[in-house]
Amino acid sequence: MEIETEIKYEVNNLSEIKIPSGFLLGEGREKNSFIDFGNRLSKRGIKVRVREYCTKITITEKKKGTFIGGIKEVPERNIDLAKGSLSEVLDFFKDLGAREIGYYEKENRVTYIDNEDCLYCLDTILDRGKERYFVEIEAAEREVIIEKARKLGLDNPELEARIMEKSYFEMFARKR
Repeated sequence: MEIETEIKYEVNNLSEIKIPSGFLLGEGREKNSFIDFGNRLSKRGIKVRVREYCTKITITEKKKGTFIGGIKEVPERNIDLAKGSLSEVLDFFKDLGAREIGYYEKENRVTYIDNEDCLYCLDTILDRGKERYFVEIEAAEREVIIEKARKLGLDNPELEARIMEKSYFEMFARKR
């Protein structure tokens, strides 16, 4: 199981942050659905997400993570599917007894920073009619995340006060 290591900030608007140059990995609407089998997974601190992004379906198992010094570390395992749609995969799980426990969508832009193994994500989520903006930096090493945040001007006290501990699921997932 891999560890997703990230820092996430909520910003008032995208103009208050520096957007780094880098290799654009993807841009578009991301659809996220979470499933459970009668709360059996939730009781064990496990979330299962089915995500559709850039014509790819990914099933992710996420376990309870830690939040230390503004950086979140979450054990996760991903399986990419070669074929299928979000609705087809959800129907498959429903046939096995699962139910959808939450759903959210976001506009997403993902860039590699400085051609390193460090991702920079700009996310826009519509929350009760209002757009909310988030910046995420993901890397394997905490030190790389801290260095990139500093380099991008995200280490100022005002933004540090807006570091998010909660996941998007905890903040935005709604039943459909």
